[in-house]
Amino acid sequence: MTRQQQLDAQRERGLPTLVVLPIHYPRELLEALDILGLELWGPPGPLPDGPSERIQTYVCSLVRNAMAFVDAGGVDGIDGLLFPTTCDAMMGLASLVPDLAGWEGRIFHLHLPRTADPEVGTRFCTAEVERLGGELAAAFDRPLDDDRLAAAIATRRRIEAAHAELRRARRELPLGERELMELLRADGWQRAEDHLAELERALARRGEGTRREGPGVVISGIVPEPMAVLDVLDQAGAVVVADDYASTGRRLTQLAPDVEGPPKELAGRRLATRPPCSTLGVHMRPRADHLVRLARGTGAAGVILHIVRFCEPELFDVPALSDRMEEEGIPLLVIDTEVERELPGPVRTRLEAFVEMLS
Repeated sequence: MTRQQQLDAQRERGLPTLVVLPIHYPRELLEALDILGLELWGPPGPLPDGPSERIQTYVCSLVRNAMAFVDAGGVDGIDGLLFPTTCDAMMGLASLVPDLAGWEGRIFHLHLPRTADPEVGTRFCTAEVERLGGELAAAFDRPLDDDRLAAAIATRRRIEAAHAELRRARRELPLGERELMELLRADGWQRAEDHLAELERALARRGEGTRREGPGVVISGIVPEPMAVLDVLDQAGAVVVADDYASTGRRLTQLAPDVEGPPKELAGRRLATRPPCSTLGVHMRPRADHLVRLARGTGAAGVILHIVRFCEPELFDVPALSDRMEEEGIPLLVIDTEVERELPGPVRTRLEAFVEMLS
């Protein structure tokens, strides 16, 4: 089903829909309440005239494009907006949308911890799950039931396991890099059961076609836009063997699948134990360690840092990550792009040259 078909089906059921801004949030909480979450990553494309012109040009395009999308009526008929505390720019957008884009609907906030301590993070996230869950339940008259939340967590664990297995089996899958990424990103707008079914169909195709033997790369960033980045890697013969994009791989919890507990606490713990992310205020060393483990564990020949231009949290990490990759002898390419449809020619050339160097 397409995004619009998912939205239409949700409306036919008389159930609420939220547009969710980047990045981290407990999707199982929405699923337990029968709320469809539609993630808004931009979207890519040229900006129309409007209130986005009143945002400084040095603010990242995720924020500027989201403002333009709301102003153009892209969220009309949606039951609310959910803003996680991702960064200063995204938090500022939450206050600007009503004033500049005319949004008069509900706005919900999710506060995220800025700590590397998993226990402190778990307590904080558990309290946020309880608070946000209560707000959503009251707003949409949908009681939050522990059994339903436990079932939603179980389904989400199956989805995350399938995501991880697709990456492990990457070389055996008859899918292009863009096709696989589109499949994984559909988790941001599909109902859980529909998404799981698509993942299982893709896994069933493992072994079809010719094994991919090109150099493996780890790719890390916020969001794979423009998607042409993946097309270039495909055409150059590279294989993305590990995905550390915040929109996909960086949202798979590191919590062991056999860890149990009260559902709200478990949802909080899962949120607090995601891979290191620049937007969560994690020290650069754990993120560098994580990228090294991904590269070593997958046999990757190199790492690509794909930065959204003017994304301050990611840019802060670049010097430390560059130094660490050099220490480890892991080739590194840093590129920056806007959230747009076309890939600039110089970036294409640098990607092609990097893959050729790795081959």
